[in-house]
Amino acid sequence: MSLIFKYRAIDSRGSAIKRPIVDVEFINGDKHFTAKALLDSGADSCAISSDMAAVLGLDLGGERGRSYGVAGSVESITREVGLRLSGAHESYKMKVPVRVIFVDERESGSFVPLLGRSEIFDSFKITFEQKKSRVVMKPETG
Repeated sequence: MSLIFKYRAIDSRGSAIKRPIVDVEFINGDKHFTAKALLDSGADSCAISSDMAAVLGLDLGGERGRSYGVAGSVESITREVGLRLSGAHESYKMKVPVRVIFVDERESGSFVPLLGRSEIFDSFKITFEQKKSRVVMKPETG
């Protein structure tokens, strides 16, 4: 079985661009939230904002490092959370390290969580079907 997600049009500087957006539930103990996350083959790791981490009750203390991307670098810490990816007839749950990104969401707009290569791409065979505007995620076995 496979999870199939349709691309969604996301506004990017005044024009809509179709992107591989995946419905995901972030979980920490009894705290959780669902979000639409960008499946990003260019990202090394998964990432959520510090506001999202606070909803999960994650400890935001400790030494911070830097995360680097197209727009430069930001402060971050790494924490482990549960993820549940769900399709029409199945769901998959896993624990993954995520980068908690310290951004001011009022200034940067709405932060879209990232599902990067680490853990996610190791757990699924991922096929981006650009012409069909969809992504297929098939669990890896063995």
